[in-house]
Amino acid sequence: MGLTEVDLDALRRAVEWGKRYQKSEPQITLLPSPLPPEGTPQWVEVATRIAGMAQAATLGLRPWQAEPCNVLDDGVIDDACYGRRSIEVMLRRKLIVLGISIFEPDVPRAIEAAERAKAGCQSPYRSHSPRMSREL
Repeated sequence: MGLTEVDLDALRRAVEWGKRYQKSEPQITLLPSPLPPEGTPQWVEVATRIAGMAQAATLGLRPWQAEPCNVLDDGVIDDACYGRRSIEVMLRRKLIVLGISIFEPDVPRAIEAAERAKAGCQSPYRSHSPRMSREL
């Protein structure tokens, strides 16, 4: 799968999320040191893993629920299978329709911003929800 500039931007923000998280929880190591050079296959692998962690945190997912970046959308829906459940596939498809990367670290905030922008609101990034305003 080729990465778009939107995907790369989301992956960069996911890495930044990982750095902030690691700083707030120093006993937990999320990122390798040194971090692979940006754009390399190793960096993409690390950034994708961190994007999944950020998505799980911002969406409040349970361990058995797949993050949008880990959903397999090949047309097969199976509500008994990780990464193929209807709700997981629907969320991934919603991101794509809204022009949001499947690697977006803060999915709720990105969806809110995209929907506000679509509705013609002047300030798409304003969030009144404390959960969606968190740094992590």
